[in-house]
Amino acid sequence: MNERIIRLEHAFELEEQYEAMHFEMLRRKFFPRQIIYLSRLINAMYRVTPKTAYRLTMLLLSVSIKRRLRPEDSAFYAKGRREVLFLGKRPFHMYSFGKGPEVYLIHGWASAGYRWKQYVEVLVERGYKAIVVDAPGHGTSPGRLMSIPEYISALQLVFQQRRKMHAVISHSIGAMCSVIALSQCKVDRPFRIALLSTFNACQTLLEKFSMCIGIGDQVIRGVSEWIPEYAGKDLAYFSVTKHLSNLPCQSMLVYDRDDRIVPSSEVIDILNTYPDIRYHPTFGLGHNLKNQQVTGKVLDFIT
Repeated sequence: MNERIIRLEHAFELEEQYEAMHFEMLRRKFFPRQIIYLSRLINAMYRVTPKTAYRLTMLLLSVSIKRRLRPEDSAFYAKGRREVLFLGKRPFHMYSFGKGPEVYLIHGWASAGYRWKQYVEVLVERGYKAIVVDAPGHGTSPGRLMSIPEYISALQLVFQQRRKMHAVISHSIGAMCSVIALSQCKVDRPFRIALLSTFNACQTLLEKFSMCIGIGDQVIRGVSEWIPEYAGKDLAYFSVTKHLSNLPCQSMLVYDRDDRIVPSSEVIDILNTYPDIRYHPTFGLGHNLKNQQVTGKVLDFIT
């Protein structure tokens, strides 16, 4: 039975009656209460000075949510060789484990490199060099802020240092940013990339999380139009479907039916644009996709 046809015929959109509850869950998980209060100020400020409201909106959406490292996380990092890179004057960290062809592991927002512990262990056993990135303001990297354009620029620095890049494994916002960064690096040698729970378009990301923290529709529309001034590119530039065709890679896409972060429409857009992508749907795992079977499927594809 064709899984892709089943998937496209049943676009698992979030039912309207659950939308308010869904946004409340995201607010509690990702945003401190102070940010919600600031969103009200932004809505009021929009009437007086729109551009200030736009800048504050992007500032709020760039706040990094850091979790205190657990002993097992610190032990994981201690096994790797740390390298410090600089995005302007801002340092961020990269850790390498093992030797061999390079596999880069890229986390999403409010996450960190320690999420890849199980992947790293298997990659090293199979003779690969696993390279884990802690984005600016995440994991062991200092700071409290990171915007999407900054993450893309940081990943460009990472990928430009590649010597024997074999593959990239990426999750959530990190997957979208990886595709764009690799496209901008003009990678010319074949590699493989696994996209886990990825957003397709930054437009969706902006709208979803702005609405989540209570930013008004008028402000969101204004921010969308103002993005070229902020980022140097139209908002439409920041998408997987625009850049994946520029990469000399074989691609895998993993998405869960119960993902409450990434709308299914994002995945359908990617599948419709790239029908040859290897697609692995899952059920009941949610956004994080932390599951041994998923890990095994991804690593079998990568290695």
